[in-house]
Amino acid sequence: MAAFECLKFSYNYLEKVSMVLTSPGWATVTTDKLSLEDGGYLFFVLIDEGGRVLIAITSRSYTSRFIYSSGSSHRGVLSVLQKEVVDRFADLSLTAGPNGLNGKMNPILKMLCNEFNDLKALDKIAGVQAKVDAVTGVMKENMSLALKNNDR
Repeated sequence: MAAFECLKFSYNYLEKVSMVLTSPGWATVTTDKLSLEDGGYLFFVLIDEGGRVLIAITSRSYTSRFIYSSGSSHRGVLSVLQKEVVDRFADLSLTAGPNGLNGKMNPILKMLCNEFNDLKALDKIAGVQAKVDAVTGVMKENMSLALKNNDR
């Protein structure tokens, strides 16, 4: 298990993850992907074939399509994390205790946080929307100036 905070916040994510993993219902989970909600945060869980449990904790507003990969259309943070863990620490990841991979995983987690925190770079739609919003703002300002000039 390894933990890394992309954003510094007061949410006790380690305690919440422990609550999920030790809850009575956890033993009955039969799916490889699930999501849970806790207040303003979402837990996205990926369980791979080896039994590794990967969890991404995001704000409720985070675009969920960037959590899991969907073929060749885009990368998902948990899918990329799974590949990195299996490629680099396959056996160790199955036996490491809590925080046992922190030192080894921190550079990987930091890289993932940097990549997946900037959704405009990942998401062409969000990038185009940002450009449209910028142009709309300029157009509104120009229209306001034109109306003021017309009044004079």
